[in-house]
Amino acid sequence: KGAALRTAFETLFARGYDAVITLDADGQHVPEEIPHLVDAWRGGADLVLGTRARFFADMGGLRRISNSLSSKAISILAGCPLDDVQTGFRLYTRELIAATGFPESRFDAESAVVVRAGRLGMRISGVPVALAAADGRGSSHYRALVDGLRIGWAVVRARFGGRPRIPGARG
Repeated sequence: KGAALRTAFETLFARGYDAVITLDADGQHVPEEIPHLVDAWRGGADLVLGTRARFFADMGGLRRISNSLSSKAISILAGCPLDDVQTGFRLYTRELIAATGFPESRFDAESAVVVRAGRLGMRISGVPVALAAADGRGSSHYRALVDGLRIGWAVVRARFGGRPRIPGARG
């Protein structure tokens, strides 16, 4: 997933776009909610997360616990309170990607970029969004144990690893 997003950022930012909006392909995100993400960006956010936290109670037990715990842990590492860091409904700015990079190639990329953005003091905004019923396919390339461990390692590296890139810095 990270490699596909990186390719999208490179392509779209090279074409002059200032922001990129992503939605997961499972059909849960409602495109009519996009203006809420754009409003947060216009209000100064560098990264906007379309949060589903109000729907966590409707999730299955393991998924609800996983989303809640990962959001708390990543909030701590990023240094800012966030309700839902696993959402794929996001707005990324050109400045955010230039500052943080997007080196991870898998599911860990989305979590690591949140931590890097927080470390740099970039503005991360969560916007509650409505959800459609998922399309019912029930398939995912996400492997809970392997990808969960990979995400954990990526956010630790993002928090305690090398110095994040600073916009305009040389080197």
